[in-house]
Amino acid sequence: LNLTSNLFTSRKFVAQKVRGEATISTQGMELKNFNLNTCKGTITVNGGLQTGRSTDKISGNVQIKHVNMKEFLLSADNFDQTAITADNLNGNLSAYVNFSAPLDTAYTPRTDSMQGDIYFSLKGGRITNFEPLANVGKYIFKNRDFNNVTFDEIKDSVTLVGTNLTIHRMEIASNVLRM
Repeated sequence: LNLTSNLFTSRKFVAQKVRGEATISTQGMELKNFNLNTCKGTITVNGGLQTGRSTDKISGNVQIKHVNMKEFLLSADNFDQTAITADNLNGNLSAYVNFSAPLDTAYTPRTDSMQGDIYFSLKGGRITNFEPLANVGKYIFKNRDFNNVTFDEIKDSVTLVGTNLTIHRMEIASNVLRM
């Protein structure tokens, strides 16, 4: 199937210029070069669902280029998490995500067996009114404003194994702190 749509919406998510190829067979489904424009940037997805084996599996990679993080979080309802939200984070995200996981009989990823790598860059970033960071300012560096932290770029990689995320050593240089 060749997919083409000038506009796609789902809840708060809006994308333009959606293009891609989907293949459906007895072995599952595959997406090739599934591209869309959203949140002032682009997203490309390749991957699929593999079935017909003793263990069904989902795998793929996603490339994100210059997506406005605040808009992205808003459009995705903050990915159903409350740790850091669109109210707290802004900047332009570029990332490459590679992910795979076996599926259970309800086609839900088996979290204990997930694997993935994320390489990311957040440019022109700003973290505002993020309580855990603001609390740092109560105890150390009391003369710095941890309620409004800006940085040129944060980039590095994250590895997912099961439910454990490993954030690798990364340099952070902001208006309040360098580490």
